[in-house]
Amino acid sequence: MEAVNYSFSESLKKGLVNDENATFIYINNFEVEQYWKTSDIVGIPSVSTASAKIMVNRMEEQGVLFSSPTDIVILKRPVSNDFLNYIQQVLECPTIIYVENSNPNLNITQDILNCQKTILYLKEMKEKKKNIYFMPYGCSEYEEQLSELTGIPLAVPNSDVFRKVNTKVYSRLLNEKVNIRQIPGGECDSIDSLQETYQTLKHHLTEGGKLVLKESLGVSGKGLVIIDSEEKFQKVIKMISKSLNKKNNGKVSFILEKWINKVADINYKLLIDVNGNITYYGAKECIVKDGVHQGHLYPTYITRKLDKELRITGEKICTQLYKDGYFGVVGIDAIYDQVGTLWPNLEINARLNMSSYQMRIQENFLQNDKCALAKYYELKLTRKLTFKEVSTVLEKYMINYQRKEGLLINNFATVNSGFSKEGKLFKGRLYGVLIANNEDSLIELDSIILTQLDKFQD
Repeated sequence: MEAVNYSFSESLKKGLVNDENATFIYINNFEVEQYWKTSDIVGIPSVSTASAKIMVNRMEEQGVLFSSPTDIVILKRPVSNDFLNYIQQVLECPTIIYVENSNPNLNITQDILNCQKTILYLKEMKEKKKNIYFMPYGCSEYEEQLSELTGIPLAVPNSDVFRKVNTKVYSRLLNEKVNIRQIPGGECDSIDSLQETYQTLKHHLTEGGKLVLKESLGVSGKGLVIIDSEEKFQKVIKMISKSLNKKNNGKVSFILEKWINKVADINYKLLIDVNGNITYYGAKECIVKDGVHQGHLYPTYITRKLDKELRITGEKICTQLYKDGYFGVVGIDAIYDQVGTLWPNLEINARLNMSSYQMRIQENFLQNDKCALAKYYELKLTRKLTFKEVSTVLEKYMINYQRKEGLLINNFATVNSGFSKEGKLFKGRLYGVLIANNEDSLIELDSIILTQLDKFQD
């Protein structure tokens, strides 16, 4: 296990391309998982709104305070001038470029592929710099197309590797292979195997427990159903069977597991370099609601208590990932249950994750045993908000060039991403990291921010 001797940005470059002075072009293609799912796979029917997709696409703005000043970030839309002035006070920013005629329904890579001006700029950059690489959130066929078109190499493995190692089925099989504590359950590739696995687990229902059915490539709470009765399970099976009947040669890929009553969700992060060396970056307690990740709290008593076991487990997982062709950032989801058992690998996210986007802020503001809470504030609005309005209301509580405790806003684009017309209700999100001397102060600060933001709610 390697020691951490560099900033995260330098470690990433040294680890992935063996050059800490390389230039990375960050492509923050959140929810790239949707492109790893092949068209023949049938999932759990769900409703996904256009506004939710648009918001996910604008989460990319967090890349500005993640990237180092020597790097480049490509965004769908310009950062508002007031917000840009604010974040430039806080940390030195990378070079930011924007695509023309951005389509809000497309992710950033698709927008780049559709923008000849950006493609030309990237080709020119390739001529000027030999040590330049694309660094995506995760790699799909779209990022490979972009690399081939511009001649700029990817700093990460190919999309086939990402697709292979990011399924929940892969995580369970890895647990079994390297002897990691595993939640009772099974991997299911047919209706029959779903029924068979259910038979082995249904006694948990009669004992008052629950089961959970997960799509192998589900993301952000999508493709997940809590099973609390035989009737509920059979109803879900009928829905899946109906979808299979509509699709010729359709397939399924699910995990069916016992539901664990937890005390805490945990995410821990590691980095595998191109030579297989592993660096551990610690654990954070996750804030999760209805299966949807909402933020991180760190450090906490639980993550400190479990740190050694997480470190050891992470090394075992990363060793196997490297054997299977993966190198890069690894985020692993774990849970700590009500009887004091750690389930150290629910799911492997072999890609960047939300915790990654807090690393530069963490390195610059979390010294001297300070605590942090990274989260988003959901807003219900009927008009666009300007950054100036928000910063005026929150000014006394925001981190700036003088104040090192408070709220550091790291994404404003998602506040107005769902806006369509004046007077029509939409949801927005304000992303930020709260920093204070202790957890009590964090909770108090969070409450104050909520109260202040209520002034804008409709």
